[in-house]
Formats: sequence, C-alpha cells, structure tokens
Amino acid sequence: MPSVSARRSLHWFARSLAHAGVTLHPERIIAIASTVKLKDGTIAVTSAARARTVLRHEHGHALDLLLAASGSPAFVAAHAKESLDLAAWTGRNLPPGVEDDILYFLQKGASGRQETFAELFAERFGGGTATLINVAEAMPQTRETVRAIMDDLSQKGGR
Repeated sequence: MPSVSARRSLHWFARSLAHAGVTLHPERIIAIASTVKLKDGTIAVTSAARARTVLRHEHGHALDLLLAASGSPAFVAAHAKESLDLAAWTGRNLPPGVEDDILYFLQKGASGRQETFAELFAERFGGGTATLINVAEAMPQTRETVRAIMDDLSQKGGR
C-alpha cells in the first residue's frame, strides 16, 4: 500500500486534472490520468496515443530519479547552454502554445532539467509529450548527453 504522502499526492493528482501523468519517488508509482482539464476549462479524455507518450515521459522521470542523470555535470552544462538559445525564442510572436511548451522545459532549477531529461528519454523511445516543439531538435547537445547516459547504462547491462 502506498505511503500516506503518496496517497495524498495521488489524491491531489486525481482531483487536479491539470497533469497527464505523475511519478512518485520513492514509492515507485507512475500514474497516468484518464481525463485532463484543458486550458479552456473543458475536460478531455486522454487518448491511448497520449497515454503512451505520457507513460514514456514518466518513465524518463523514474529513470532520472534513480540515476540523478539530470543533475550530472554533462547534462547540466548542455541544458544550461541550450536553454539560453531556446529562451531567445520566448517573447516573440509565436503560435499559441509554443511559448508555453518552451517555458515548460526552461523551468528554474532542477525542474527544467528534469522535465527535459524525461522528454528526451521519451522522444528517444518513440515520442514525447510536447506537441508544439521538438525538444530533441531544439536541444541537440542535451539530447546527445541523454543518448550517452542511456548507452552507458546499456553497456553496464542496465545495472
């Protein structure tokens, strides 16, 4: 049975409808929403395709929690450099939602790095959750850092 804090987090997650997925650590729980609240306030059913992308993204978070990969010096340096390049696109007359997608991966502190790692992991294994930007193309050095981390893990036999 999940801990009290995990049950509280899952209860919040179920009631908020604002997030498509959540990863709880150390409980090792990944939850995927069956419905989400859209920005206009309407409720939408999560499609099977969307659930797959969210699950891949949340698996990226789980791996990151185990490896602390988004805090590795190589990842931090690549993300910091490419975040500046990506941030230069904000404040422009972008199509609706594009700036929100960009800002999601540029969150301050560890959050932006963790979301970027999870998204690049998801994209490496079939597609991520971002629908308006391609994080792998926008952050190629960071993508290559994730590839190197995954290759290193594969060479070690997943241990």
